[in-house]
Amino acid sequence: MSGGKQGKRARQDRINAEWAALARACKGCIYFTASRCCDYIGIVGHRRPCPPGPGCTVKTTGDRRRKVDYGKVEDLYRRKKTDKEIAAIAGCGVSTVARWRNVNGLPANPEGGKDRGANRH
Repeated sequence: MSGGKQGKRARQDRINAEWAALARACKGCIYFTASRCCDYIGIVGHRRPCPPGPGCTVKTTGDRRRKVDYGKVEDLYRRKKTDKEIAAIAGCGVSTVARWRNVNGLPANPEGGKDRGANRH
C-alpha cells in the first residue's frame, strides 16, 4: 500500500518540478497566464512554432499602442483642423482624436474650415 502512495508522491513531485521549470522558462513572457500555463494558442490562434523558454524564437512584444502627443492634437484642433487631418498629422487614428474631443467636451471642427459652404445656395 505504501508503495502506491510513494509512486503518486514521486509522480506529483515530478509534475511540480516540470511546472516550476516551465514557470522559470516563461518568466516575463506575455503569453504566460495566472493559471501558470502558456496561452499562446488562445491569444494568437495557432500553435507556438517553438518550445517555450530561452530558445523560443517568437517575438514577444509588450504594448503595441501608439504614443500620441495630445499637446500636438490640441494645437491642431485649435487651428481648426478636422479629426481626419489631425489624425494624419499626429500619426494616430480618427477615433483617437474623436475620443480625445469627447473626453474634453469639444465639438468637431467643421469639414473644410471657414470656406466650406460659402458657395452653397
